[in-house]
Amino acid sequence: MKKVLTHFDLKLIALLAMTFDHIGKILNLFYPTNDTISLINYIFSIIGRLAFPLFIFLIIEGFYRTHNIKKYFLRLGILALVIYVGILVVYYVPTLTNGEPIIKFGNIFIDLLLTLLFLYFVSKKNYLYHLAIIPIILYFVFFLLIQTNYILIDNDVLLGLISGLAPQYAFITPLLLVLFYIFTLISNFYTYKKDNTLSFNEEGLFITPSVIKRSYIYSFSILILIIILYALTYVDGIDLNTDLVIDSYFILAIIPLVFYGGGIGKNSKIIQGAFYLYYPLSLCIIYLVVFLSTII
Repeated sequence: MKKVLTHFDLKLIALLAMTFDHIGKILNLFYPTNDTISLINYIFSIIGRLAFPLFIFLIIEGFYRTHNIKKYFLRLGILALVIYVGILVVYYVPTLTNGEPIIKFGNIFIDLLLTLLFLYFVSKKNYLYHLAIIPIILYFVFFLLIQTNYILIDNDVLLGLISGLAPQYAFITPLLLVLFYIFTLISNFYTYKKDNTLSFNEEGLFITPSVIKRSYIYSFSILILIIILYALTYVDGIDLNTDLVIDSYFILAIIPLVFYGGGIGKNSKIIQGAFYLYYPLSLCIIYLVVFLSTII
C-alpha cells in the first residue's frame, strides 16, 4: 500500500475534522432543541472523531522528531494556558455556556501536554522513570471523577479555576496511551527475541520503533480502544463523560494512519505557528459567530 500522506497532511486532516466538530458542538450548545442542528451536530461529531486520535499521534511523532523537548513542552504549555484563560472567561460569563457545566468540556491541550510528559518518562532507559506515569494517570482519574460527579465541588469559584485544568478526554487519553505503551513493549520484546538485534540494557524497554511501525502500533491501539468503548456501551449506568457511541468513530483515524509514510511534508516556522494558533482562533471565531446569532 502506497504511503502518500505526510506529517503536514495529518495535521490538515486533524484540523479540518476538529473544525467540523467545534461547529456542530457550539451550534448544539446554543440551539439544543433544534432537530436540524442536532442532526448536523451528530454528523459533524462523527467527522470530528478523526481529530483527537490524530492529534495524539502527532504529539507522538513530534516527540520523536523534536530537537528541543523543552521548547516543545513550552509551546504546548502556552497553548494550554491560553485555552485555560478562555475557559475562565466563558465560565464567568454564564450566558456564554448556556448553562452547561464548563468543566465537562475540558482543555484539549492538557491532554496533549500530559501525553508528551507520558512519552518523556516511558522513553527513559531507567525503568524507575516509567513509574512516573502513575501520577499522570491519577491526574486523569481525578478529573474524570469530577466530570462524572463522583467528586462534587460546591465552591463555584474553585470549580471555575480548575475547569481549564481538566483534560478533555479524561478516560480515553490515558487508556489510549497505556495501550500504545503496552503494545510497543510487546512489539519490541518480540523483535528482540526473534532477531536478537536490540539491547534492552542500552536502549531501555520502550525502544523507539520505526515511523511506519509506530503508526501500525498506534493504529492497533486505537482498534483495541474502540473494542473497549463498544463493550462499555453494554454496561448499564456507566458515565465516563463521553459519548461511547460517537467516540467509537475514532476508528476512522486508522484510515489516514495507514497511508502515512512518515515524511514531514510542507514545513516552516510560519506554518508551525499557524497550526498552533488555529485552534484557539478558530474556536473563538466559531463561538462568537454562533453566540451573536442568538442575540441578533
